[in-house]
Amino acid sequence: MILEIVIFAMLAGFIALRLVHVLGRGPEDERARDTFTPRPGHSPRDASGDAAGDFGAASSGDVVVPFTGDPEVRATLQDVQKLDANFNHAQFLTGAKAAYEMVLEAFWAGDEDTLKDLTTDEVFDQFKAAISDRAEQKLTCENQLMALRSAEISSASLEGTTAEISVSFHAEVVVLMRNANGAIVEGGESEIVDVRDRWTFARNLGQSDPNWLLVETDRAED
Repeated sequence: MILEIVIFAMLAGFIALRLVHVLGRGPEDERARDTFTPRPGHSPRDASGDAAGDFGAASSGDVVVPFTGDPEVRATLQDVQKLDANFNHAQFLTGAKAAYEMVLEAFWAGDEDTLKDLTTDEVFDQFKAAISDRAEQKLTCENQLMALRSAEISSASLEGTTAEISVSFHAEVVVLMRNANGAIVEGGESEIVDVRDRWTFARNLGQSDPNWLLVETDRAED
């Protein structure tokens, strides 16, 4: 029987069957480069078709739009900005969208180099294990991210100089998995799955490294 391991609960350690299909796990310059800045030529999509920009870096002249969500989250984001004057929650969210697409597409394609750049070691090890398992089963994942309907900052925490920000995503994904013979064993060419995820990104604001890394993936509450 083919094992089904959900990477959206990697750090929490529990299984979410609905997301197995989404991740294609198988059936049953001088400024430091931001890790989540899209590579040249890569323009991640959102529902409006806009391209994503830098993750959390506000260019000169930018106006930081006040966060209108949970007051506690807003207070934490303000504390983050006190430690890093360049932090801009709107730009962070734009970058998180880019990261979401890049991580999903890298996982589906088995691109471990990209995953390693975007995740912590522990999270990367989980992705790598899932990719290896898929390869052993001779499965090919042809999933596609069709649309990113929404992305919202849902929580934030600050312990010392380490910030963690969680983003809730709502996306639509075409699910398609083939076996060694090319036969479809999961999903279909026109099967679209409604996906709601909650990903957490972290960064040590006391260090010069500007990179935010993916530290946890989970299901978002409906």
